[in-house]
Amino acid sequence: MSVELPQKQGYAKKSQRNGIGLYTSWKDRFFVLQDGEISYYTEPTKEVMKGSLSLIGCSLKNSNDSTELLIESSIGSQNGLNIKFTTVDECENWKVDIAKHIKHFNFNEKMLKGKTCVVTGSTSGIGKGIARNYLKQGAFVFIGGRSDKTVNKTLEEFRSEGLTNVQGIVADITTTEGCKSFFSKVDESGKFVDVLCNNMGVFDLQNFFEVTDEKWTEYFQTNVLTTVKFCRKFLKPMLEKNSGRVIIISSEGGVKPIPDMIAYSTTKGAQITLARGLAELTKGTNVTVNSLLPGPTMTEGVETFVDGLVAESNGASREDVIKKFFQDREPTSLIQRFLRVEEVANVATFLASDMSSGINGATQRVEGGIIRST
Repeated sequence: MSVELPQKQGYAKKSQRNGIGLYTSWKDRFFVLQDGEISYYTEPTKEVMKGSLSLIGCSLKNSNDSTELLIESSIGSQNGLNIKFTTVDECENWKVDIAKHIKHFNFNEKMLKGKTCVVTGSTSGIGKGIARNYLKQGAFVFIGGRSDKTVNKTLEEFRSEGLTNVQGIVADITTTEGCKSFFSKVDESGKFVDVLCNNMGVFDLQNFFEVTDEKWTEYFQTNVLTTVKFCRKFLKPMLEKNSGRVIIISSEGGVKPIPDMIAYSTTKGAQITLARGLAELTKGTNVTVNSLLPGPTMTEGVETFVDGLVAESNGASREDVIKKFFQDREPTSLIQRFLRVEEVANVATFLASDMSSGINGATQRVEGGIIRST
């Protein structure tokens, strides 16, 4: 049904304070929805703020000329929702079509609802976990991998979980042509990228004196230059729109270099510096750029590594092997275990959300307390 917005301004009556309240930036109106009817007031009170209401896609219609305008976005907060409308000059004669467009009340609004995200290196490990979390939180996600096999397998897995708002892109983004191919697929979709999560990276355990120049070049090409190219592509439109999140998945090794992963650690330090430098470009905007520093995480690759340690342990249990690993290699870890992928993904999801708006230029840790400095 279409409900006329009342013309009389005033305060919400006591009997009306059982409704769902939401505050909008449109003419500083405060709306209360109750029993299928919507009213607005110029002086909202906290007593009306009972929860959040999903209004994305709700239409405003002018009763004189049938012009229709759509609500473009909503930002959840503990005090309701800030609603962004397309241009509305006067409130007279406008009415809101509630029944057609309001789907549900949601006191636990999904953190990334309506957002479009790009997650690189997302067919396995931490990247895959982050992409899954973003999908669960209501985002449309572009995932990427180097082969049809890995991309299709990931898509099938997500879709079997009911996570269908996803597009896979096959491209080797460590190359210039691969980046161009990935970018063109995103451009063809016509979607604005709200969140860029740079997860693409390689690592290996290797003696410093045995790492060749070619291997060093591979590390920088994959871990640093790929991140640079994606930030160059997607950060500028965010600045122009004054909205967006960039997350660079670095490592605790970027702060606390790992002796048998020096080349990897060096590139991770470069990513931290890159993130801070890019954050400086966002000064005074609603765009944020942060690096995220996971510690040792139980990805598929680490599972295989631990399996190898167990096989070499002369009958020790998996638990004992992991315990010894942390005693020997990561004695400063406070949790003394591998992180779960979802623990890292949860922090990446928070950084991608509107709730992280006050965090910019940070090196956000999720490393189990390995880094002792405060």
